[in-house]
Amino acid sequence: MLASSKPPAPGPGDALPASDERLLRLVHRTSHAGRALRRLLAEQAARIDLSDAELLVIWLCAESSAQGMVQGDLATAVGVSPAQMSGTAERLRRLGLIDVHRSSVDRRRQVWQATVGGRALLAQVRPLLVSLAAELDRQVSPAEQSAVCDLCDRLAWATGRDPSVSNLRIFAAPSADDVVKKGRDAA
Repeated sequence: MLASSKPPAPGPGDALPASDERLLRLVHRTSHAGRALRRLLAEQAARIDLSDAELLVIWLCAESSAQGMVQGDLATAVGVSPAQMSGTAERLRRLGLIDVHRSSVDRRRQVWQATVGGRALLAQVRPLLVSLAAELDRQVSPAEQSAVCDLCDRLAWATGRDPSVSNLRIFAAPSADDVVKKGRDAA
């Protein structure tokens, strides 16, 4: 499942690359790591006849509390097109894993929420994910994983893309200093 080898040693091009090279390396490496993690998740999701995107949608809907998730926010959070999310949400609805409701905040909006069946499925897959996480924890500590999440949130914020998604608060909010600095930089 997970590679047991050590991370690659910095190469000659890693010594203080120019800003454009650093940006390209950052995009490449974060994308590579993200794809590798998604493949691991996909392997576990396949055991319960779901895709990684479907498993993420159920989890996001369950984590969004009673307010639910708007379909466009789900598409953004999972990294698929709105058209793909439409098909994914409909399949999960037919399976009884998520359901659509009117927003309690804005009655014009429809939001998706995990059903009892969806939450039961998450409970069923949890031992598989705990096992996978323990394997990952042996190579990358939980503190390091948390730091990566924080850095990804900061990178998203720095690019002008707020990492928070709708009512879901799984991402760290920027500090007041970040908001002020972003406002000054935009001016």
